[in-house]
Amino acid sequence: MIINNLHYIDSLRWIAIILVLIVHSRILLTLANIDIQKNIDTLIWYWQYWVVLFFLVSSYTLFRSLSLRKENNYKFFFLRRFFRIAPLYYLIIVILFFTTSWIPYYLDSNTSEITISNLLLHILFLNWFFNNMFNSIIWVEATIFIEVWFYLLLPFIYIYRKKINFIFIFFLMLTFFSFIYLKYSDVSLLTNIAIYKSPLVQFIAFIPWCYMYIYEKNNNINNIFIKYKNIIALMIIISLILLSFYTPSFILIIMILLFSLFFMIIKNNKTLLFNNKLLSFIWKISYSLYLIHFIIIIFVKNNYNEMFFKDYNIIYIYFIVFWIIFIISTLSYHLIEIPFMKFWKKIINNLK
Repeated sequence: MIINNLHYIDSLRWIAIILVLIVHSRILLTLANIDIQKNIDTLIWYWQYWVVLFFLVSSYTLFRSLSLRKENNYKFFFLRRFFRIAPLYYLIIVILFFTTSWIPYYLDSNTSEITISNLLLHILFLNWFFNNMFNSIIWVEATIFIEVWFYLLLPFIYIYRKKINFIFIFFLMLTFFSFIYLKYSDVSLLTNIAIYKSPLVQFIAFIPWCYMYIYEKNNNINNIFIKYKNIIALMIIISLILLSFYTPSFILIIMILLFSLFFMIIKNNKTLLFNNKLLSFIWKISYSLYLIHFIIIIFVKNNYNEMFFKDYNIIYIYFIVFWIIFIISTLSYHLIEIPFMKFWKKIINNLK
């Protein structure tokens, strides 16, 4: 069965990856000794939560896929997800295992190399269970752990979708008690980050968009976002600006709400910016972009004095670094992602 692409979903992917790139590339500003006004910097920092948009989109598209495919069992679902996520992820962590000489991000300061046990934990998607290793090779792999464990859970959610309200309440309470624990417990900063970037908290980002798929055909709701799109869009912009002056502990919940409103606007209004094919290549390579971009940014930062563009204007530096990221990600998509996507399709066809 062909699952049709939805351009507004694709738009969410490229918006999310571009904003994540902007957030992480703030590191490059330190090379030029540029200071950003505090509120503007905070606002840009909040854009890191757009990575949650990948979780929202995953839950929506995968829930939709399970519904449309109507497969008798879920082995093909797990095979599809494994061969979509694992090949490039495994290749990158193995390459970094043999080539990196800098101290990995989030590891203990006394550790100067990636260990075999660290590598194996990443391969088995168990890295989060050790808070000094959960984000220690690619620097963004904590989200891969969350995605994979959500894949394991999603068929259960789909089977019991009529109980979606209870499922949502369960994960909402899990997130709430995690926030309470982090606020009143005396844990290390590393443990604090590990818990926040874990299924205990982040799974709350997946469930609301299962609702989205279930209720998206409600004409009364859709008509509201058609009629009041400008007012709702202005409300989202004002909310994001206000967030730069205030740091609530429940920021994740606020951002999920804003993303949901944003989704309903672009879904129900055929705005060219969010419903076009010109930027489709960005969402196609978004997975490669996500896994590769921070590695390149950190490499540039650590080797800046040897870079040919070290004396260039910061705008040129950004332009060069971004093009390097996009070129490598495009090659990765065509040379690694596409062949493995064809490979898993062949395996699944042979098993059917």
